Amino acid sequence: MPILAAEYRERIDRARALMREQGLVALMVTGDYLYSANYRYLSGHVPRDYQATTDRSHVLLITAEGGAICAHPSGTAGAKASWVDEVFTFTPPVRHSDLAVLFNRLGVARGRVGAELGDDQRMMLPVGQYEQLKAAFPQIEWVDGGDLLWSLRMVKSPAEIDAIRAGDRINAAALRSVFAGAHEGITARELQALCARSLTAAGASRPPHSQINLASSSQTRGPDGFILGKGDLLFVDTGVVNEGYWAEFNRMGVVGSPSERQERWHETARRINTTWWEEILRPGVTAEAAILDHIRHMEAAGLDAEQCGRAVLLEPPFPHHGHGIGMNSSEPPRLRVGDRTVLKAGMVINIETYIYDNGTRYACEEDVVITPSGAEPLSEPDTHLFVIS
Repeated sequence: MPILAAEYRERIDRARALMREQGLVALMVTGDYLYSANYRYLSGHVPRDYQATTDRSHVLLITAEGGAICAHPSGTAGAKASWVDEVFTFTPPVRHSDLAVLFNRLGVARGRVGAELGDDQRMMLPVGQYEQLKAAFPQIEWVDGGDLLWSLRMVKSPAEIDAIRAGDRINAAALRSVFAGAHEGITARELQALCARSLTAAGASRPPHSQINLASSSQTRGPDGFILGKGDLLFVDTGVVNEGYWAEFNRMGVVGSPSERQERWHETARRINTTWWEEILRPGVTAEAAILDHIRHMEAAGLDAEQCGRAVLLEPPFPHHGHGIGMNSSEPPRLRVGDRTVLKAGMVINIETYIYDNGTRYACEEDVVITPSGAEPLSEPDTHLFVIS
């Protein structure tokens, strides 16, 4: 299901409703070729994103009745194809006077303006130009718009969920290809290349190389990293971007026939991981309550504190065993102590289970969506250790 223009207008309607609740006269979001999630989410315009360039700013200003974009020249045509009627450009590099055009055109000279100032936010503008913009409008009170933006982005629409589900199918096909192509004697460097080829061949729509995470129990090392030998475990965690949305999870395999111990611990991790969507995740539960319930399920399975990492999960810096997924590969909420976000239907969560056995980590990971009655997997659930020839 493609994300149609009507959905972007619905997003703007929801944003304006939140702006009214928070007393904002305007909301400013930014994007460049390095990062543009908020800008893309609200405008529908995707700046060219295959270069790690930070000097090609795009700015969208939204008010109760209008909206306008200040676009880098290379993105002006795309911006004009969005729902936004008023699009201006500038002579690079961007200056505060260029952004002032938006504020003056939309009549924003005083009041509270939300911007990307808080946690998990990045304003893709030079700090000096932002400070001069503030000085140019002394009657504007600049406030953090992060909570508003995450209130919008954390709950996914059916089209967003479909995009992630399709990405999960691509990632699953790539992982099957990786384990089919791996072999005894392959190096970590060769596996990296195999993963990249497999992700692209499976249909990843953006360069997939930003998420290829490999680990092995192999004790054999060479100039190209670990070398797989008989009996070695392989952990592969990959992710793809499909229609602007991430899908990511891991799978594990063993060279040759797995031992009884390897099968037992992997099966335990897999079984515990299913409790995330079968018993734990549901609307109204907080992210913190979910991780505490997850720890209880691990202990109920007979795992001691070291095997389930209990002490690590309950002590600072409080790592997570699950996180939101969407336009970012990891975004709020995070299933960890201290995150009191209340889960809602439509949130998409990457869930994780880790078991530690004599220095070896067994891991199981899926993408799930919160439903009105609980949760259900978007990725095809893990069922077995892959066998590597």
